[in-house]
Amino acid sequence: MKQLTVQYVLFLPRYIRFALSVLYQQWFLKRELLNDISGFVARGDATITARDINKITNYYALGVPAVLGTIFSRLRGKLLTTRERKALTYLGAITGLFDDLFDRWNIDPSRIYVFMDNPASIKPENDFERLFLHWYDTRALSYITDKEAFREACTPVFTAQKQSILQLSGHDTDIEKIKEITFFKGGVSVLFYRSALSKQADEAEKEALDRAGALLQLGNDIFDVYKDIKAGVRTLATETRDIRILRAEFMKQLNLTLRSFYTLNRPKGNIQSALHILLVGVSRCLVCLDQLQRIQDAGDGVFRAHSYDRKQLICDMEKPVNITRMLIHHWSLLRLSVQHAYFLPLSPENQINL
Repeated sequence: MKQLTVQYVLFLPRYIRFALSVLYQQWFLKRELLNDISGFVARGDATITARDINKITNYYALGVPAVLGTIFSRLRGKLLTTRERKALTYLGAITGLFDDLFDRWNIDPSRIYVFMDNPASIKPENDFERLFLHWYDTRALSYITDKEAFREACTPVFTAQKQSILQLSGHDTDIEKIKEITFFKGGVSVLFYRSALSKQADEAEKEALDRAGALLQLGNDIFDVYKDIKAGVRTLATETRDIRILRAEFMKQLNLTLRSFYTLNRPKGNIQSALHILLVGVSRCLVCLDQLQRIQDAGDGVFRAHSYDRKQLICDMEKPVNITRMLIHHWSLLRLSVQHAYFLPLSPENQINL
């Protein structure tokens, strides 16, 4: 415990900088996006809803630059430039809109592909599409330095979104295919954002970020289990009958991610600093898994996601007790990641298990 406390004190400045980066991104959002949104809503056709605005300002346009952008920048040891922050902000802003082109508006995939490949040729049919094109074509693309690499990263994202249709409840997709879609979507999404930076990642970094993306997508599905059930989306979290199996898969992906990061040709401090941010997200997911495990254990030992109510399935990370649980998990992950993954090889007998 003493060693861990010392470690926290040593890295406290990094956490403070991360908190400041989140606050800065919130200010940046107000300066860059809110005027655009209010303008579209004021003169619009009601296709841009309060739900859209909430997703943009409180999730994607905040989290992509503040969390993923911080991981990218810490790994390379250089802060995001203003151009990179703007690119990530606008790409984050269109993320939820892009998903809705498939899920909410049911637009033909061939037309959605043109949205990404040749946006200037699209004539928007409503303000929702007009806002998407404005932020993507006029804003995001103007800040991306290596447009060829970025466009190459776009195609797998489009493929992943098409494949995710197989997760809808009307499709008889087996669990292995759902896992494959989940990990593919998470990996290519992180690489999509990474391609917006000025200098492209090498193959080793791409592998590490692909692993991290798969881990984060699985974690997102764990948190979204209630929402996905309501939307008729099948994920590993909605389909599992034993949370222990889901946790084992999550920890397997964590170990694979750590191994990929720790083999990068980067300064040790850069890797450790980037992983500290990633492990905050992992810790949140472990709190959610703990909650789902308690639900399972309180019943007959079988997890039945569709049988539980909203209060049981949604993990409120604003509760002080859950924040405390997250910190405890984070402390454990910091210690174990250094002990088992940093100084020692990640062999089967040397994995992190929580």
